[in-house]
Amino acid sequence: MIATTWIKALHKGGSMASALSRSIDYIEDSKKTNNGNLLYGYECDQLTAQSEFLLAKRIYSQKTGRNQGENDVIAYHIRMSFKYNEVTPEQTLELGKELAMRWTKGKHQFVVAAHSNTKNPHVHIIYNSVNLEHNGKFQDFKRSAIVLRKISDQICLENGLSIIENPSLSKGYNRIEYLRGSKPPAVRDQLRDLIDYVIPICKDFDSFLLALQAQGVEIKRGKQLSFKLTNAKRFM
Repeated sequence: MIATTWIKALHKGGSMASALSRSIDYIEDSKKTNNGNLLYGYECDQLTAQSEFLLAKRIYSQKTGRNQGENDVIAYHIRMSFKYNEVTPEQTLELGKELAMRWTKGKHQFVVAAHSNTKNPHVHIIYNSVNLEHNGKFQDFKRSAIVLRKISDQICLENGLSIIENPSLSKGYNRIEYLRGSKPPAVRDQLRDLIDYVIPICKDFDSFLLALQAQGVEIKRGKQLSFKLTNAKRFM
C-alpha cells in the first residue's frame, strides 16, 4: 500500500463557492506548484475549475431536481505521496493524472496539482462529485480508500516505484516516516496513518475503535469522537 494515499469528501457546509474555493486555492498555490506549471485540468481549465464545477452543480440540480442541502458532497479530495527522492515533480503530476483518470473512469471533471515545495513528493486531486453528463453523482462506497490505495499501488508498480507491502507500526517506523525519509511525521499525520493501517482489518465501526485502542490510542466520546496518541499532548 502506498503511504498517505487518502480520499475525503468536501461537504457544502455554508457557501458552496467558498467551500470549493478553499480547497482548490490551497492545491493550486503558485508557491507549491512551480508558478502554476504543475497543474492539470481534465474537462475543465485548472484556473477556472471552481466556476466550472459550480456550473455543473447548477445543471445537475436543474436536470434532476435534487438538492442535499448542507450535507451535499460538492467534490472529493485525493492526496497521493511517494518515497523521498524517487520521482520528479513532473512525474508526480503525471502519476496523479493517471490515478485520477482510473479512479473517476474519465466521467468527472478533475484538477491535479503536484506540490514541489516539500521534500515529500505528493500530488493533490480534486474531482467534481457531479458527472460529465450532469445526471448523476459519484457514489462513494464502503472502504473506497482501500480500493484507491490498490489502484495507486498498481500505478506505482507499473512505473517501477516503491510500495510498502504489509506495513507495520511495530518496527519503529510507519509508512509516512518511510516515505519522507527525514523528520518524523506530525502527530496528526501519525494518527491518519494509524487509522489507514487498521481499517483493512476491521469488520465494523466497533472493531475499528477496538483496533485503535489496541494500538494505544485513547478515545473520548462526546458530540464527536476524539483521539489521542500516547505521544500527543491533546485529543484530536
